[in-house]
Amino acid sequence: MEPDTPDESRLTSADLSEIEMSAPAPEELESPRLGIFHLLALTACVAAYLGVTQTLSRATQQGTPPIGGLAAATGSAHAIGAGAALAGLILFAVRRLRGLRFPTHPGEYLLVILGVGAVLDLARSTLVTLLIFSGNFPIERTQWVFVTIELGTFGIKAAMLIWALVCVKVRRWRAFFLAVPVVNVAAIASVTFLARTMSPQNIVVASAGVPVLLSVVLAVVVIRDHAEGKRYPWTHWLGVGTHFWLDAARVGMLLLEFLPVQPSCSMIGGGAV
Repeated sequence: MEPDTPDESRLTSADLSEIEMSAPAPEELESPRLGIFHLLALTACVAAYLGVTQTLSRATQQGTPPIGGLAAATGSAHAIGAGAALAGLILFAVRRLRGLRFPTHPGEYLLVILGVGAVLDLARSTLVTLLIFSGNFPIERTQWVFVTIELGTFGIKAAMLIWALVCVKVRRWRAFFLAVPVVNVAAIASVTFLARTMSPQNIVVASAGVPVLLSVVLAVVVIRDHAEGKRYPWTHWLGVGTHFWLDAARVGMLLLEFLPVQPSCSMIGGGAV
């Protein structure tokens, strides 16, 4: 005797509608719908990042004039962008744990890379503060600590960019991810070789040129996408917007070096990528 199974011919339109509604939509599998959880996670990440950076700033500026209003504003702006990047990293972890694909769009890869960069910058600042400003670390070994931390950070970020280059198939987005290390390495090399002949102001201007140039390249990519009618989910645009935001905050921090009356907190705030 065959088991009772529903006859497809006897299914009513209501039954079919219920089955279709119970199945996840393809777009939901590709990208999450914006909900209250995402907004709460974003708020929590911004608050956590801002709290940690303020604690580190107070620890490193003992006995020095307090941070000025402009420096505090740029530091807070950076914390907002870094918090958004951290929220994207949490979204990445949650989606992967649920067995869902993420990232799938170029801006989502950018968001994850920014999140990893925010974690690395925060870990670097915390480690430097604990080792150097604790008073128990030999001063003569400070340079080696900085070099080791910077090389490790650079290696991880380079690996993330290679990951994006391999996974992203759109040529102009691959060109952007390739431009990130090229522009940064070129800027570091030029400043290193010309440091003896360049004034501190010119070095600051050269450093500020990196985020400006990368923002221009990203803007060109976005404009080309718009011209071709490309449509992306909100997670893609969160990555794009976060990159623009962090670049603007980085430029603001660097330009504050021209104002000696506004002590900056640039040790804590890293770049976009």
